[in-house]
Amino acid sequence: MNKLIHLFTLNGIPVAVTPWFFCLMAILAMLVGNGSFLHGIMFAVVGTISIGIHEFGHATVANHYGLNPQVILGGLGGLTQHRSANAKQSFWITLWGPLSDLILAALSFGIIMLLSMLAPTFLPEHAYMQLFLTYMLWINFVWGVFNLLPIYPMDGGKLCAAILAKFFKPGLALKIGCVISAICCLGLAGWAVAEKQIFMIFIAFYMLIINFAGMKTAFAKREDTIKEQAGLQAEIMYEKGLVAAREHRWEDLEKYGHQMKACAETKDQRKRAYEFLTIACTNTFKYEDALEYSKHASQTDAVKQAVARCKNILKT
Repeated sequence: MNKLIHLFTLNGIPVAVTPWFFCLMAILAMLVGNGSFLHGIMFAVVGTISIGIHEFGHATVANHYGLNPQVILGGLGGLTQHRSANAKQSFWITLWGPLSDLILAALSFGIIMLLSMLAPTFLPEHAYMQLFLTYMLWINFVWGVFNLLPIYPMDGGKLCAAILAKFFKPGLALKIGCVISAICCLGLAGWAVAEKQIFMIFIAFYMLIINFAGMKTAFAKREDTIKEQAGLQAEIMYEKGLVAAREHRWEDLEKYGHQMKACAETKDQRKRAYEFLTIACTNTFKYEDALEYSKHASQTDAVKQAVARCKNILKT
């Protein structure tokens, strides 16, 4: 059921679908159609378009940053995969998913209003078009607003985490984000139960499981857990640093070096962080800083070459 079926490639962005996605659309069509074949099929068609536009909102921005995105229609909606992005890139990539839905909803509303003024009888006489535009308006509006709710793993939860990280230390930001997400998720579950929305009950409780697992991790007190997470974060920074070095993005390499040094848990991680800083500072003309960092770095060929270059330049 997880096999990907390639559909097409648009603007260099490949689009694939999983068989599960067709099952999901069929289930939604039956639930929404409530015996009406037209309503069910139209909902499935518009739902597919809306999810595709949402994911293309993510993918287009990721493509702008050169991150080689791929759109996959599957799971409980869609997914955009791309290469690792920095915090700023991730924020805009995430934001443009729900924004694309809201823009499409606004365009649909504008078309409905325009036709109502210029040709008042057109939509009533063309039931298919009226139903299509109505679904385009409401599905995209609801899907866009729903995705902006600060509930992880939806886009709103990721945006909330990014904003909190600007004002609080990482550990505290994670805890606050988890609490906000869990409270909103409980509210969503309560509404779904009260309104007897079967599909939304399933979605809400699925996300509740994810969020409570996240809270358990965020509020863990054990020192070994904290150290393990810090060490893992250091390795993530190391992988990002390797990419930055290959692409000669020296300012990014320096940033990753400092971040890796801050969360390093082993002597080897600290040495590799100082190696990044030595190489980055050499290439950003901070020769004295580079020499100082080199004292604590792994004495690799790259570090030795950087030290020699710094010393030669400072002699002149």
